[in-house]
Amino acid sequence: MTITDPALPDTTTPPVTPPLTPPATPVREWLADFAPAVAAADEGAIAACFTDGATVRDLLVLEWDFTNRTGAAAIGERFASAPRARALADFQVRMDDLGEPEAWYDDARGPSAVSAFIAFTTDVGSGDGYLQLEQAEDGRWLASALVTELVELSGRGERIGASRPAGKHHGPVRGRPTWPDERAADQAWTDPAVVVIGGGHSGLAIAARFGRLGVPCLVLERNAAVGDNWRNRYAALALHDPVGADHLPYLPLPSTWPNFTPAGKFGDYLRSYADLLDIAVLTGVEVTGARPSDEGGWQVDLVDADGGTRSLHPRHVVVATGFNNLPAMPDIPGREVFRGQVCHSSEFAGAAGWTGRRVVVVGTGVSGHDIAQDLAEQGVADVVMVQRGPTYVINAGTFHQQFFANYLEGVRRTADADLMGAALPFGMYPAFGPTLVAAAREQDRETLEGLAAAGFRLGWGPNGEGINGLVFRENRTGYYYNIGASDLIIDGSIRVAQGPVTRFSASGVVLEDGTELEADLVVFATGFRSAKESSRPLLGDLTDELPEICTVGEDREYTAVWRGCGVPGLWFMVSTGIFASRFYSKHLALQILAIEEGLTAQG
Repeated sequence: MTITDPALPDTTTPPVTPPLTPPATPVREWLADFAPAVAAADEGAIAACFTDGATVRDLLVLEWDFTNRTGAAAIGERFASAPRARALADFQVRMDDLGEPEAWYDDARGPSAVSAFIAFTTDVGSGDGYLQLEQAEDGRWLASALVTELVELSGRGERIGASRPAGKHHGPVRGRPTWPDERAADQAWTDPAVVVIGGGHSGLAIAARFGRLGVPCLVLERNAAVGDNWRNRYAALALHDPVGADHLPYLPLPSTWPNFTPAGKFGDYLRSYADLLDIAVLTGVEVTGARPSDEGGWQVDLVDADGGTRSLHPRHVVVATGFNNLPAMPDIPGREVFRGQVCHSSEFAGAAGWTGRRVVVVGTGVSGHDIAQDLAEQGVADVVMVQRGPTYVINAGTFHQQFFANYLEGVRRTADADLMGAALPFGMYPAFGPTLVAAAREQDRETLEGLAAAGFRLGWGPNGEGINGLVFRENRTGYYYNIGASDLIIDGSIRVAQGPVTRFSASGVVLEDGTELEADLVVFATGFRSAKESSRPLLGDLTDELPEICTVGEDREYTAVWRGCGVPGLWFMVSTGIFASRFYSKHLALQILAIEEGLTAQG
């Protein structure tokens, strides 16, 4: 027995805590079971590596598409039946730049949980993966989630790092070409392999990927300068996502960059991006049509900035004209009698000139709130938002914690955060919605109670799933992440009226209950037509052959975006966020490169 005196130092030997097994150890043990099971197409042995509720998502490794499965049995069948799976080899825990294994105990998932990045080879190149393991009661480590992605084709890696262009070859070179000469030679094609229609962030991201892969590509942009699609918006507009999520491939934003990028500054970044990455862009170009050519490939008709017409004949067309392309403007009776001005949110030029006047904003989504906040902050005498239905509201800080935690300063490398964020198919997101909504309602209680008291109708999304249900179940918006407009509603600086608007009067708009709102300006923040309908002016009747674009389908993946759409040589690079354009541009570029290399048929 040891006797201790409280007045003296305690010299009792503390209990010894056994050291934790290095987290890479269970990952390597799991890979040692999984790899031979896949090579042997042993369905049962593969299934035995996963928990009953596990989910696997694959991006181009098992087939030239995005696929997913949930449940150990379904996962076993998927790997065993995919011919390309048998060529998977050289599984290992990925190493970081210091040679340390990228595996860690994941406290957020519990004491018996390990996460890791893995690397492997495929039949056509190399791949990466993000793996989550859980320790079962019998001590075995089983996978609860795994996402795999093709990252490179053998012999056709990206020209980056050690493979980057020389810039200037040292030593004597007779008739040495200048850098502009070299770039001009690289782009001296009559018809590029790929034409990208749209020079916003999605179009530039995919074009940058093609440039690093050596695929000839030309971007067609209707604005006079790259970045004008952001630069010409109202001055108060800024990105709502944190800075860590908002750069394009190969060019991270500097540490001096604002956390929430002003729209004009982001436009300047895009213009610089096109220059720095040597992307071939024709600006001031109006594309009048794109259609399959009788000779094979595609014909893209355009009007140049000088008014001349011509046609290009690429093998692939990537449509990157965005979601916000064709405004959804309601047809409200009586507009001809209204003495004020009317515009869609996409046409709103800012609060300048409206100080001391009256403005009605129809719509309570993100744009409606942002515009109303801009107007109220700049001294507009009366700002009224017309709410047409319940709106899900979450404070921006809460939203970032829930959806962008891995992108916050110093948490993860961007590429790793992208892969971790791709672990689940989009169709699974709604199931997590109620938990996130409940947490947000508690965290944002003061804001939500203030909004309700001000007459704002709060909604919680389908089945209480919030943003997850609105976006990934119903494929629509109807939410706002509060960056200040909610506070102005609560203090009365922005009034709220319940709609809908039924007609214009000479002095304003009239609501369904007969209330008349006087206005000098009416802004319709009523969203945009679907990506499919937005493509009709470009594709004509071919649009009728397309599925809905960028909606979550029965396979729990987005339809016809970043993957084949059912029409050979036609691809869609529609943005669901800058981070998504950065990540999935890689996979779309690899699919087109694989077709060019003869590894797969036209998508």
